[in-house]
Amino acid sequence: ETLRGAGLDAIADVPLDAVADAARVVESLVGAGFRQLRLTIENARAPERTALFAHAAALQEQHRCIQAINPLPALAAPRRAGPGSPSGTPARWGGDVRGGDPALHAFPPTTGYDDVKAVAIARLAALNIPTVQVDWFRYGPKLAQVALTFGADDLDAVAAADDAPEGRRRAPLEEVRRNIEAAGFSAAERDGRFHLVA
Repeated sequence: ETLRGAGLDAIADVPLDAVADAARVVESLVGAGFRQLRLTIENARAPERTALFAHAAALQEQHRCIQAINPLPALAAPRRAGPGSPSGTPARWGGDVRGGDPALHAFPPTTGYDDVKAVAIARLAALNIPTVQVDWFRYGPKLAQVALTFGADDLDAVAAADDAPEGRRRAPLEEVRRNIEAAGFSAAERDGRFHLVA
């Protein structure tokens, strides 16, 4: 009970394409007291995501506990240079996360079209999930801004600090606010439980 009071039951992430039985995982989390789940995509390619979004909608219909879906792959986005990965090429870890040496593999480059298309499909396929998120830090301010016009309504992983060594206009929060307004929306801050703060 103390852990729940501290927010343990706030949000749990379920990577749809990385768990063997998402329905069982969601059921277990709900049984453990989690009331707001966020569904994510770890590495599914564009053609595979539509079925995952439909599955997410079915899970929401059954459990009514899914607050958000992040339709863009988490492992495809980081841009790193490494062995076999030219500088600036998206990369993903290909090793066993439980041990051993993770290998960095090149991931096919994207124009962003498939990314915003995935956001639109997630919005249409999972209408019963209230929030479609895009990771601002991982995908960058421009793609996040365009994703807002394609159905996203939440920018996650925005820098909490508003350090502005290059001036206030270059501060992360100010840039996010400008991009949201340029996309035709009003910026609002929320906490980890999706409650509005300001």
